[in-house]
Amino acid sequence: MKVIKMRKSVFIGTIVSACLIFGAVGAGAATGLQKITANLNHNIKFKIDGDSWTPKNDKGQKMPPITYQGSTYLPARAVAEATGMYVGWDDATDTVIINTDGSAPVQEEEEETEAPVSSAGIMKLTGTEAQMEDKLRAEAQKIIKIYADALLTEDTSKFDAYIDSYTAEKRDNSPISLGRQYYKDDFSEMLAGTIEANTAADTKEYANTLKGVTLSEIETSYISDKSEFGQYFEFVYYPEGWDAFSSVYVKFEFSAEYYDSSTYLLEEVSVN
Repeated sequence: MKVIKMRKSVFIGTIVSACLIFGAVGAGAATGLQKITANLNHNIKFKIDGDSWTPKNDKGQKMPPITYQGSTYLPARAVAEATGMYVGWDDATDTVIINTDGSAPVQEEEEETEAPVSSAGIMKLTGTEAQMEDKLRAEAQKIIKIYADALLTEDTSKFDAYIDSYTAEKRDNSPISLGRQYYKDDFSEMLAGTIEANTAADTKEYANTLKGVTLSEIETSYISDKSEFGQYFEFVYYPEGWDAFSSVYVKFEFSAEYYDSSTYLLEEVSVN
């Protein structure tokens, strides 16, 4: 996976608007809203450090400022990105977060969900699909942070240890069982390719973004139907400030211990 940064050109300057509004917020922000009558002002032009600038959304569409009771309001995200700041949204507290140094806020460690493992340490497919989805989302968060650490250190030992702890070894009676070493090698090759394709500075910044991933930011990409052969779950994280090619997918695949078995063992953990 090639890391490609998706960010507007950075201008160093100050915000000249009297007040800011956030471009797009979660539905939870509806509480406390007050209806007003305001105007989109298409006549106002902007310059940052002498350069003409037009506020736009993430799709490149123009966002004219709003004039209300003598004050001019600009979209916070567009202004923050144009001036090199970090802007984010905390859905839990309805808070716009702006860091003038451009750094993402340090995320508190979330409570880890216990992995459904057997006495031998191998993860099993247990409970309802919804329960398994929740448990594996927490595991995906762990894997993404392990990936971030590997990008910074070029060391795959933490991922290798995870594979050894939770996945089944290759079984001779299974034509689809590839074994632990296969997925260790796959991760190592993917990591090396990512590091080679990007500058050290971009890799470091990207890895630090991944380290801050929260459970709520991890989306379910796909869950296959459960069959007599197995079932797999795939999750995706879209790091803010980076383009779609920089998204991280984590896949967990369970296979029946033997044909038509009621026991399903974790065979694959992969990142791409």
